[in-house]
Amino acid sequence: MNEYESLLKQLEAQDPMEPMEPTREASVAQAAPDDTSAAGRHSRIPRGFRILSVVLAAVLLVGAVFGIRLLTQWNSVDAHIAAYADTEILITGLTDEPFTVTPRELSQLELVTATAVGQTQKAGTIAGVGPDLETFLAQYGHTASDFKKIRILCADDYKVVLRREYLTDYQIILAICRTHSALPAAQQPMRLIIPDGESGKWAYAVTEIDFVE
Repeated sequence: MNEYESLLKQLEAQDPMEPMEPTREASVAQAAPDDTSAAGRHSRIPRGFRILSVVLAAVLLVGAVFGIRLLTQWNSVDAHIAAYADTEILITGLTDEPFTVTPRELSQLELVTATAVGQTQKAGTIAGVGPDLETFLAQYGHTASDFKKIRILCADDYKVVLRREYLTDYQIILAICRTHSALPAAQQPMRLIIPDGESGKWAYAVTEIDFVE
């Protein structure tokens, strides 16, 4: 038997299902990491760039938190009325004895935002925040219809009288600030806002409210 025939018989004797031993080149190729994987891509991002991204994200987060705090303070009724929060407004005729209320106390009631548009250019448009008259009266067991009229006295001696039909037909807001700021100094500590009402009854710098049954 020559050498060729001997080699042929060895090949015929080998189990055809037996896997061939991988070559060294194939083993190395199989062990090499897939450069298209997430880890591979991440490894190609410069370390300095990754640090910069983290720093920028932290700065944006701090800025957002600070901005929210400023916006909250800017929109806070307490912040708007701080300069005149304890200014007293005299209330008579509502209880047996006269008493006073302050913008700070009024701010603890349910507040509404109201806008009134004047019929003349001089009257203009005003907007404010405060409890409405019915909310204020409810604390003392009253409604606006219980009174024949109320008299509003202002710091400049201006007087406004609101009669029963006016009290029941219109929503009257005891405004303690504007929507995004304090009342102007000349209008503090409170003004009336009456949507759809006569601008001549939008009293400001209110110092006393007298309820007449």
